[in-house]
Amino acid sequence: MYKLLAIMAVAAVTASLDLISIFTFAGYVLQADAKGVAFIAVAMFLPLSILGKYYARLVARYSARDLMLFSLVVRALATGMMFWVNDLAMLLVLVTLRSAAIGLFYPTIAALAERYREHGKFAAWTNLTNSGARIAAPLVGGVLGVVIGEKFVFVVSAVACILVLPLVVMGRFGGVERSSQAANAKPETTSARVGLKTWLLMGVPIVGVSGLSVMMSNLMPYTLNLFEVPKILLSVALSLSAATGLLVNLAFVRWGKKPSGFPSGMIALSWFGVVVGFLGLALAVPSPFSIYMIPLMFMLLTLSKTSFTVSIMGYVFQQPKERAARLAAFDQSLGSMAGMLTTLLGAFSLTSASPIPMMYVAVTIGAGACLVWWLTVGLAERRTAIAGRV
Repeated sequence: MYKLLAIMAVAAVTASLDLISIFTFAGYVLQADAKGVAFIAVAMFLPLSILGKYYARLVARYSARDLMLFSLVVRALATGMMFWVNDLAMLLVLVTLRSAAIGLFYPTIAALAERYREHGKFAAWTNLTNSGARIAAPLVGGVLGVVIGEKFVFVVSAVACILVLPLVVMGRFGGVERSSQAANAKPETTSARVGLKTWLLMGVPIVGVSGLSVMMSNLMPYTLNLFEVPKILLSVALSLSAATGLLVNLAFVRWGKKPSGFPSGMIALSWFGVVVGFLGLALAVPSPFSIYMIPLMFMLLTLSKTSFTVSIMGYVFQQPKERAARLAAFDQSLGSMAGMLTTLLGAFSLTSASPIPMMYVAVTIGAGACLVWWLTVGLAERRTAIAGRV
């Protein structure tokens, strides 16, 4: 498992590293306007939104090693070629190619998860790896961007992807940790199709959390600047948020409880925490208590979003290979589509300089959707439990 996590760490760090440099390069070097930056966001989300079912088919047909090699090589080529980019159009093409390659990685990892006995702990380690990458990448990327420039950061990211390829080639992912029960089990007959029940269980929360989180996150820098929130406060909030994410992931790793069924209770609680966190930010930003409330709300948001992500991953990773790949692609595609649409909706629906009224509307809709979903799912679970006792 740890060899796989090392590969995932390199993939996550490089993805975050060049992600930061792409936006910096577009804004400061190519002088892209607000619409140009929005087009870059669309280029990042669109491949993930439309290629999900194709990712699942590739995972079902080809080996994980081959798919990881393909993903890393294509990503390295797309990122490395950004060194020669001099206009926004070419950057958009390469960003789209890069995003399409990155999108293949999560379904491939999900298909490997059935090889490990403790799916919940594997999900926590996976999220911990991604969280660590998001912490390390801004620091490394910021320093490298200043010292050598964004174009050379693209080269560093591409070289890192190439250097990890031998580890992929030599890897035996999970073979020695496969349980005897799994080895002797009969072939799975569970349908891999993503049906209506999955849409209701997974899809609604994913849309609710991802849509709200991406839109609010994109609005937050503009909002904080509008209300003249000091940059140092944002830095403190981000640092505390990062520390919270690591601690929560470590807690899940230590807990390591194997999930049984769909974790609807944790999903609902995490979703509600996201809503409360963004409501708190909407209230805190223009208030005189912002210096205390903003860091606390950032920590609450990280706690809630991390719990949500690990819960979803834990459920996905406990599925048989083909279904796990389909659910991972479903999760990734639906979350990306929701984030893309809400970002565009938020950008084009501002009626005043202040986005605070829109934030209130967004959290109200999010809270209502969360309540309706929980009442619906809870009622269905109670009926199932009663039927099982009869």
